[in-house]
Amino acid sequence: MKRTCAIFAYILIVLQTILIFGSWIVSAAIPDSQIRPLIGAGGLRWFFSSFAQDMASPLLVYIILLTLTVNVFVNSGLIELFSQNHKINMQKRFALNVVLVELCTFIVLIVLLTAIPHAVLLSVTGELFPSSFSSGLIPMLCLLVTIMSISYGLVSGSLRGFYDIWNSITTGSNYLPSVCFVYILLLQLVSSLAYVLGN
Repeated sequence: MKRTCAIFAYILIVLQTILIFGSWIVSAAIPDSQIRPLIGAGGLRWFFSSFAQDMASPLLVYIILLTLTVNVFVNSGLIELFSQNHKINMQKRFALNVVLVELCTFIVLIVLLTAIPHAVLLSVTGELFPSSFSSGLIPMLCLLVTIMSISYGLVSGSLRGFYDIWNSITTGSNYLPSVCFVYILLLQLVSSLAYVLGN
């Protein structure tokens, strides 16, 4: 994963560099063009004033949520149930039953909040997409998997208290910085391209 992110980052940096100097050359060679250079007073003002706003996207929140969810899913031992060679003892079987009850409860709640007339999570026009449900679908699923993973870990014995729960969420896969860095480079390239083209 880190190697893939490194390759993408390298490509994005090269493209960003080409865009920076390319926009400057084109705007200098063809003054009447609509191309705005990134090198110059206007480009620098745009970069410093809009960087944080350009980065602020639901996608960044989703990346962080998914990373934390994957961490607890793996560290709780719940992922081991998908291994063909994994043997389930009585304690883990009971923990799995608890998880299934939570999943069924979640499904029932979602049906009640979306399927009945004038349901809370439907849009004003009664549509499911787009609606409050569709907007919060990824955070909702992340919360569900996190709760099920913690429950499974506590009941099965792989998590023994708050400290273990904390560690299961915050430690594990360390690809979040790599993914976030690629995200920043990609968003910056898209924003820079939009600025250069005058959009």
